[in-house]
Amino acid sequence: MTAYAAYLRIYEPVSAFREPDRSRWVAYTDSATRPRRRDSLAVEHAEALRRAITTPWVAMPERESEHCGDQSVAEIRAAIDGAARGEHELAVAMYMRARHRWRAFAEFELAN
Repeated sequence: MTAYAAYLRIYEPVSAFREPDRSRWVAYTDSATRPRRRDSLAVEHAEALRRAITTPWVAMPERESEHCGDQSVAEIRAAIDGAARGEHELAVAMYMRARHRWRAFAEFELAN
């Protein structure tokens, strides 16, 4: 599994910074040990993985991750079986139940 870090990059000229930040950024850009462009993706992946491993997970009781009683697999199975038996109302109802739950989850995930 590859962990990716996503963030907004805003570039400012070094002259836009005040001291001591200006000196810190000048020293960083002149440093022989800073990551180079060709290595930047690997460095970002390593940092994202480090953060994922070392950052404690925060429990969100109001979301718990609602999925504890998740019956999506059973609902989709019932939808497939219902369609196969010609029970179209059952098939649609079970599919819509699962779809509604996962659509809300997908929207929440996209919002982050």
